[in-house]
Amino acid sequence: MLVTLRWMLPSMTPSERAMVLGDMRRNAPPGIFDTALSVMRPHLSNGEWGKLARALELAR
Repeated sequence: MLVTLRWMLPSMTPSERAMVLGDMRRNAPPGIFDTALSVMRPHLSNGEWGKLARALELAR
């Protein structure tokens, strides 16, 4: 699934990314959510990452 997310999430709008990852945060084991974030980070610009971090209320 992480391979699929790697390609899907960068193509989504910021609100779609936040919705998908927010759902993952609520329903997946914490380790999976953290891994998904680490897989995604290199594939998002700083601006895109900032929007996602704000939407998910991630610690900086």
